[in-house]
Amino acid sequence: MKTLSIRQRVVFWYTAMLILIAVAVFLILRFSSGSQAAAYVSETLHHAAAAAMDEIDIDEGGLEIDHDINDIDYASVMIYDNSGNIMHYGRIPDFDLDFREGEIRRVTGDSGRVWHVYDTLYNVRGDVYVWIRTCMVLDSVINVESYSTRVFLWMIVPLALLAALGGYYITWRAFRPMVRITSTARSIADGDDLTRRIGLIGQKDEFGQLADTFDQMFSRLQSAFEQQKRFASDASHELRTPLSVIRTQCDYALTRGGEADKTQALNVILQQTERMSGLVNQLLLLSRMDSGTQAIQKETLDLSSLMESVADELSSKSAERGITIHKDISPGLYVYADELLMMRMLINLIENAIRFGEEGGYIRLRLKKDGGFVRGSVEDNGIGISEKDMPHIWERFFQADSARTAHNTESSSGLGLPIVKWIICVHGGGISAESTAGHGSIFRFYIPIAAK
Repeated sequence: MKTLSIRQRVVFWYTAMLILIAVAVFLILRFSSGSQAAAYVSETLHHAAAAAMDEIDIDEGGLEIDHDINDIDYASVMIYDNSGNIMHYGRIPDFDLDFREGEIRRVTGDSGRVWHVYDTLYNVRGDVYVWIRTCMVLDSVINVESYSTRVFLWMIVPLALLAALGGYYITWRAFRPMVRITSTARSIADGDDLTRRIGLIGQKDEFGQLADTFDQMFSRLQSAFEQQKRFASDASHELRTPLSVIRTQCDYALTRGGEADKTQALNVILQQTERMSGLVNQLLLLSRMDSGTQAIQKETLDLSSLMESVADELSSKSAERGITIHKDISPGLYVYADELLMMRMLINLIENAIRFGEEGGYIRLRLKKDGGFVRGSVEDNGIGISEKDMPHIWERFFQADSARTAHNTESSSGLGLPIVKWIICVHGGGISAESTAGHGSIFRFYIPIAAK
């Protein structure tokens, strides 16, 4: 059975159940008709025996049988004396059958007909006893039972065939969407074409729901593979640039003999190495994020103090571009979070504001309590983000248009904001961004406040 397909098993069980139901119905009808026939025979023979008793009497010392006994036409009646001699013959075959009081027996006569025989010992008067034997034959019932059995045996074969064909057609119609699902999935697996869809439009049954689920899964897989391809391409591009710079500077240092030239080349190599190291660390963090292996060590953390520390640490970097950091941070705001991840989140947001802020401009840092959350924001008055770029800022390796990238010489990997969003979300919070090109950006986030 396990080697059969689901459709074959359904057809087999469907056919088997129909045959079993047909057999059960036939047996119930046979049993019911047999019970009714037995009840009818018993009642008729008892009634005939009682009617015969009314026609037997003793007159002038002798036994007298009234001729009205012949009017009992619904059963044959024979009267025997106590010694078994026939006193009245009622068209019954001469059975070689002993007498049994109160028992209905089935006996086959000389012609092959089946008789139902009932014997009654009747006390006429005093010590005078007679045997009353009533008999009847139910040829019609027996013929009907035999005929119905033959008909059933002849019909069971076409019935089974019809059930099998009907079951096959029903399962073929029912499983047709499954064949389409399997074919589409196999073609995707064989041809690696994730753009194909099953598309069972308008079908709301279980197979339609399964097809919709598969289509959604294929869409997510397509998006994931495309993102993976972009990720690999962008990572290669980001790593190729500092490697090219390092190689160029090495050639420059080797071909120039001056100490000043070598020192300058080494400084550039160090800068690019630090950039590569930061990029590799970000890639490793993203990899651990995707695989779910990034260790998160949560503790009750003073986010106010941490934001103050990060702002102070980056103040020298902002001063290089003449950017002033304004702080509006409420003290003593605690969250249950990983300190290193929170620090990475704040560094990424503030460094972004410095990198793309207006020279001589400002950055505003805010942190307030709002109900059960700590809400913060990082605002700058820099170049902002265009409307067409806003939907993509959370994508990995995404960088805005050339004007944004060319604003300063320090390039961005495009990984900072995706990491920020993951850190916020993994701590049960959320983040959003508002920006207008040429007028600056503001990033707002919230994190659940730590339980006391």
